[in-house]
Amino acid sequence: MTIEELYQKFEKWREDKPRKGTPIPEELWTEVCSLAKIHGVKTIATTCQLPPGKIKAKMEGDKKEPSPIQFAKTSGHRHSIELTTPSGVSLKIY
Repeated sequence: MTIEELYQKFEKWREDKPRKGTPIPEELWTEVCSLAKIHGVKTIATTCQLPPGKIKAKMEGDKKEPSPIQFAKTSGHRHSIELTTPSGVSLKIY
């Protein structure tokens, strides 16, 4: 898909949507994110008249997967908790 084709899809969607607050369909967001990876967020945001922050959030949302909680058995009287974010930041509580 080209940028021009995406622009035309957005124009058609804007003409056909039932009311102002109608959310953008996921199929369009998928195409926005794909082209933003190639051409850059700013280019796609300007062309499709979308906020760059929303495009970035959608792109980051594609990467996020829920991380499973992991438990570890401890022995003895010392206990500790270690929490790690998906970005690698770690917090240890003793």
